[in-house]
Amino acid sequence: MVMADVGTRLTPPDDGGPVPVVELGPVKVLLDDDRLPSLADLVELVRSAHAEGRPAAVHCNAIRTRTRTRTGTRWAG
Repeated sequence: MVMADVGTRLTPPDDGGPVPVVELGPVKVLLDDDRLPSLADLVELVRSAHAEGRPAAVHCNAIRTRTRTRTGTRWAG
C-alpha cells in the first residue's frame, strides 16, 4: 500500500517486467503550523480523497492544527 497525493495513478513499468502488486492507500496530509491550508482547502482535499474511494490520513501536532483537522474532516463528511 502506498500513501500518495489525490489524483495519483499507478501505472505498470515500461520495461514489460512484472507488474508489482501495489494499491493506493490513504491520501497523506501533513499540517504544519507555519503553513496551514485554509479550512476550505482542507475540506476539498478530504472530499477529493473520498471521491477517489480513499481515506485521508491527516497528521498534525499542535492544538491549532488538531482543531483545524477535526473541523475540516467533519465538514468534509
